[in-house]
Amino acid sequence: MVSFEPAVTILDAKFQGIPDQMVQEMLLTLGIAMLCVNSSPPKRPTMKEVVALLMEVKEFTCRMGENFTTFNEAIIYS
Repeated sequence: MVSFEPAVTILDAKFQGIPDQMVQEMLLTLGIAMLCVNSSPPKRPTMKEVVALLMEVKEFTCRMGENFTTFNEAIIYS
């Protein structure tokens, strides 16, 4: 499994100890957010592309068996 140690340091400390799948979902979502704030507007994804990327993250998470429907629900499970 890939280590998330360097990237996970940007997450709030209250999320320490949550399942790796959740950490991966948060980091993938952060990666999408980073694409959206590119300093060059033409390089930013369209909303249609953002939705497709987010759907891919959701599908990936479902395949891994960690289908948390809301962020609050994720906190409850940690």
